[in-house]
Amino acid sequence: LHLEANESGKNGESTLKGYKTTLKSLREFRAEIRIKDISAKLLSDFEKFLIKRGEESGKGDVKGSRYNRIKHIRAIIRYIESLNISIKNPYRTGDLALPEDIINDVFLEEEEVKRLYLLLNKVEVGSQPYRVLIMYLFSCSAGIRIGDALAVKWGDLDVRKDPVVLGIKMQKGKKPLYVPLFPMAEEMLEFATEGDLNNVEKGNHIFHQYDKQAINETLRKLAKMAEIDKHLTYHSSRRTFATLASAKGVALQDLKQYMGHGSSKTTERYIKWSPTLAEQSAKKVKLFEVKELLKNK
Repeated sequence: LHLEANESGKNGESTLKGYKTTLKSLREFRAEIRIKDISAKLLSDFEKFLIKRGEESGKGDVKGSRYNRIKHIRAIIRYIESLNISIKNPYRTGDLALPEDIINDVFLEEEEVKRLYLLLNKVEVGSQPYRVLIMYLFSCSAGIRIGDALAVKWGDLDVRKDPVVLGIKMQKGKKPLYVPLFPMAEEMLEFATEGDLNNVEKGNHIFHQYDKQAINETLRKLAKMAEIDKHLTYHSSRRTFATLASAKGVALQDLKQYMGHGSSKTTERYIKWSPTLAEQSAKKVKLFEVKELLKNK
């Protein structure tokens, strides 16, 4: 089964990368898979292989990643069917079911963002934890993806505006994005200079170019230092931004533009809820107060 047969030029860069990851995993599972080899047993064995590989690496069963691998395989089988090539499709016959989509709801409460912020006084300036921390906090207050954060340069900032505006072409979909930088994002830019204004050249990247896996591993160490009992990935910064901005009263349509979404429904999926947010919301709303009810009586 050759995953590159999906004519990937029609897909975005992140989708392409996902399919290549699936292809790599399949090759680790079995060097060669022919179309006639496809069966419910083969794909079930592949899923077991993914679980075992995760456990042996110490990562455990990463259900979201496993879901993506299986989803890609199902899409390729459908693609082969569309070419009128005979293939057994165990998903069509019901012999296999696509695993339930795993929705990642992890975001940081305002108090948890504060605890991470306070780590800036504890980690060494210029160290990897320091640089990952300021980039993550920047994204928590600007809402951009990890790829965009790594790509952003000092020349992408319009400092003539108040607040400063970040203007980039997003890595995903290559669409233009203009984001006003809220106070913490602007402050992270000051930390990013590391006290050396020679770093602030238009062509220089704002944030250090670490490997994405290394960034996520460092982020989890920082979470532990801040006593945050959550499995953080960098993408949690997007959910944190959407959730806290919404709680502070940012309109959905504005938030949609800040995050570069094509649909407000996509933005809504990033906005999460928690008992703490419910309590904060209730304090701001005057609803069913007896004094208010009796005022016009």
